[in-house]
Amino acid sequence: MGEILISAAFEKHAVPKRKQNRGISRIEIPQTIVIVIVLGMVAGLAVMIKQTYEISLLAGNTNGLASMLEYARKMYIIPGYTIGKASIHISLLGKAFSAVFFIFLYQ
Repeated sequence: MGEILISAAFEKHAVPKRKQNRGISRIEIPQTIVIVIVLGMVAGLAVMIKQTYEISLLAGNTNGLASMLEYARKMYIIPGYTIGKASIHISLLGKAFSAVFFIFLYQ
């Protein structure tokens, strides 16, 4: 999101890059797709935080978000208490998207 905002704000002040004709065409990812994927990743993060908080409540968390991770770690040690397969897959998908975007946006 930062790259999109900065490039939009300072596009008229940008120094043109040297063109290197290596016979390789750059893959452009439309900004709308980037924004949709980032919003999906933020929604997935919110679900993971909610599930982690609920697990910390099962462990006896009474201090709210301040001590959420401390109590959630205690519950994750017990077999059967996880954030769920769907959330783990969302996390892995987010990591994969971030790696792909890093490669394509910073060639």
